[in-house]
Amino acid sequence: MPRKTHDNSLDTRKAILASAKRLFSRRGFESTSLSDIAKYAGVTRGAIYWHFENKEELLLALLDSIEEDQSYSKYLKEACAPTESDPLGKLKLWVLGIVEDLDVEFLNSAFVQLIIKILNGSSGNKNLQQRLKDRQEQRNNDLVLALRNAVARGQLPSNLVVQTAAEHLNMFCIGYINQCRDNRADRIMRDFSLFVDWEFETFKHITTNVLSLN
Repeated sequence: MPRKTHDNSLDTRKAILASAKRLFSRRGFESTSLSDIAKYAGVTRGAIYWHFENKEELLLALLDSIEEDQSYSKYLKEACAPTESDPLGKLKLWVLGIVEDLDVEFLNSAFVQLIIKILNGSSGNKNLQQRLKDRQEQRNNDLVLALRNAVARGQLPSNLVVQTAAEHLNMFCIGYINQCRDNRADRIMRDFSLFVDWEFETFKHITTNVLSLN
């Protein structure tokens, strides 16, 4: 009986998240109420509050769910682990996986547009905007940790300026995403593995010796 109850709870949560994604995409954040989401999911409003404190928490949980479904996300976590023997290899798999999981259709979807609007302050509220920015900062912190692991394993120069290298990699990924959103993905995807190799080769030059010359 407890197992069935647990499964039912998971099914309810999935239905709520699916409903939220569809309605947020169609109506926007402000115009979507928890009652709307509950009705569309076929659950009570109380069921939503059982799983989520408010609409902001629901949106953040939805983002977590989307990321968990993306196969490449595990590689960054593995690259951050101090016991990982090949953090640089896992970091490269993470970047390459972006092409496979973050397809052009998703990057141009109304849902992604909504997240961008919240980040630039034209939708949502200040608290939600800051929570999304905190998520971005955490991603950058993960990149820093993964790069430090690669330095510790001797895969990157000991004098690598890790924070700068992480920012460079962030710019690379954001550049790819923006190119996809501008419908320029086909040519980039064809040579993406080569671009990734060049990006990782750049790390060898983001060192205290090189940067001190500027």
